Amino acid sequence: NIDGLAAGVSGVAGPFFLLVLYFGANGTSGPLAIAMAAFVGIAAGVSSTIAHAAGPILALYLLAQRLEKTSFVATTGVFFTVNNLLKVPPYAATGLIDAGTLALSLRYAAAVPFGIAAGWWANRHLPQRHFDAVVAVLLWRLLTSWLPLVPGYFMVRRLSDDGTF
Repeated sequence: NIDGLAAGVSGVAGPFFLLVLYFGANGTSGPLAIAMAAFVGIAAGVSSTIAHAAGPILALYLLAQRLEKTSFVATTGVFFTVNNLLKVPPYAATGLIDAGTLALSLRYAAAVPFGIAAGWWANRHLPQRHFDAVVAVLLWRLLTSWLPLVPGYFMVRRLSDDGTF
């Protein structure tokens, strides 16, 4: 089952990726920084193309870089604009973009301005430490939501719940 495999890989890779990025990207420069940026770019590109799941990868990397919130948001915006534009030709060529998907996209597009307005307001009014905390909490919630997908998680959970672990 490809869904189960992808979920298991994501459940294991998410927390591992957090550790690698925190200890590997925080404050580094030179060849290690270039290699880490390339790794993140490739990982984000692949995960975005396969499952539209590059957000956590990019956010972890940018948090580890200690970017100012405006630079964080701008970098994310540029990355996803370029990334999504690059995906249009292969998606269209393989039939992933058709009249049905365009109609569905248009249906949800009406909410986009509200999301932009909320994000713009938050970026202007949240202090940097609160911005970083909100991003970190959202990422932590996402990563921990993957834990039930990790093979063996429920067995360990059952053992710890009944007090025999």
